[in-house]
Amino acid sequence: MKKKYLIIVSYLLVIASIFLPHISKADVKVNSQEAGAALIRIKDRTHKLALKIADFWIANGFDKANGGIYGYHDIHGNPKNSADKGLIQQARHLWFFSTLRKENFNNPSSLHVLDEICHNIYSFIVTKFYDKEGHFFRFMVNFDGTQIKDNRKQFYANAFAIYGISQYGMTFPERSIKAKEYALNCFNAIVKKGFDSDFGGYDQSQDPWYFSLKERQENVTKDYNTHLHILEAFTTLYLFTKDQEVKKKLNDLTDVFLNKMIGSRNYIHLRYKKNWTPYGNPIVSYGHDLEAIWLLKEALRALGREDENDAIKKLITVGAHSAERGFDSSKGGYFEEGIPDGNVVKTKKVWWVQAEALGGLLQLYAWTHDAGYPDKISKTLDWIEKYQVIANVGEWYSELNAEGIPEPSASEAIAHVWKTSYHAGRILIFYEKWIDEILKQEENNGN
Repeated sequence: MKKKYLIIVSYLLVIASIFLPHISKADVKVNSQEAGAALIRIKDRTHKLALKIADFWIANGFDKANGGIYGYHDIHGNPKNSADKGLIQQARHLWFFSTLRKENFNNPSSLHVLDEICHNIYSFIVTKFYDKEGHFFRFMVNFDGTQIKDNRKQFYANAFAIYGISQYGMTFPERSIKAKEYALNCFNAIVKKGFDSDFGGYDQSQDPWYFSLKERQENVTKDYNTHLHILEAFTTLYLFTKDQEVKKKLNDLTDVFLNKMIGSRNYIHLRYKKNWTPYGNPIVSYGHDLEAIWLLKEALRALGREDENDAIKKLITVGAHSAERGFDSSKGGYFEEGIPDGNVVKTKKVWWVQAEALGGLLQLYAWTHDAGYPDKISKTLDWIEKYQVIANVGEWYSELNAEGIPEPSASEAIAHVWKTSYHAGRILIFYEKWIDEILKQEENNGN
């Protein structure tokens, strides 16, 4: 009987070898070469988009008379001189301009201009927003920084202060001593006020975040978005300072993401109770999850943990879910939110979601070498180039409907306290470097 069974199995294997497609090493190499060629084309497209954003902000962003970057630009790119200026906004711009300078991304003749802008934004932040007693930064000031318009000391906003100041310090080593002091003081203030030694992460019960009254009454104390940008800030702060306490807290937070916020799920929940019990209906934010996988990869790399297979598998699972479920196969680009393993529930095309999708998709390709990801990148770029970019300006509409028509608020302003150079500018600056790293790795692997 056993012999008869082995004969049948052998026969089936022979039949399968004849009729099923045979994938040879040559086929794999061709697919890899095609993906590589696609990445080179993508690099050219993203470089052009990056130059448009850089050119816009260098030409129109700097408020030389009052300090920092203008708080508001109308849809034509004209600044409003009297607009208030937010910490999140100014810190994001500081990161962007410092990175432009550090990467020597733009025309070398503009470097002295970038120097002036970076130093000015940094000075505006540390002199107008900083609270010397508590070592937190305030939320908002008026156009010239002479009036405090919102004195909240929010973890999310202060994470961006750490992020921008750390990048500034790495870009200008001669000014790093004082920048390091500001960034570490703010880090220590966040840890002292919020670090949860029992369950990990940061307790936001005393943080002026945007929890509803009902959420606060039901003891919701932790938010995905805040923790993601604390992670981002601590990664950059550690690269800047090599401070061991920063490394420890970054390591702890990375583990919280991998083991408590992701765990065995294929998405990251938006709200949590103190012990990391998910709160509310399951909703996946496609942009946040695609952003999270590459930010967590950067954290792992900074910590020397980039080869942890279990961590990478979890990130691939989360990223692949949003990459597939949030994608608009008809027009390209990514929707805003949906039900895990289910339908899209918010169909807006938000500028930062498109930008972070680019980053997440490229990271997924770097891990998996799945040629479907460069295809999704190309189709997302089709959407961005056709609909999201504002003609004759270079910056992007903040929100479009699924047909590519600007939402009412997006028809009025090109930039404000929440929309800055940061999301699209960041991804596009890094894209060229990331693609070069992938192509070099594939070349070294003989693909």
